[in-house]
Amino acid sequence: MGSYAINMSVVEIMLMLGIGLIGFLMKEFDVPREPLVLGLVLGSMAEGELARAFSLVHGSVPMLLKSMARSPLSLVIIALTLLSLWQGVRKQFLKKK
Repeated sequence: MGSYAINMSVVEIMLMLGIGLIGFLMKEFDVPREPLVLGLVLGSMAEGELARAFSLVHGSVPMLLKSMARSPLSLVIIALTLLSLWQGVRKQFLKKK
């Protein structure tokens, strides 16, 4: 009961049970759990960095996109992201045939 020991809150026990139930259901229905964990870990970091980037360009989306287009690393990351999304869609499309 480590979740109770930290703050001595019953709410945290309920949260632990709820998350455990979600994990159990994901296992029962063969839903991969790794992407969820990865998204939870990296999502908050990505959100913080996006907020920082927006503050640097004063909230201007066109300026943010323009600055991303100038960075080779950003272009490589965008290309790899689009490629992985395309591969997933393509695999699902070919599986249906």
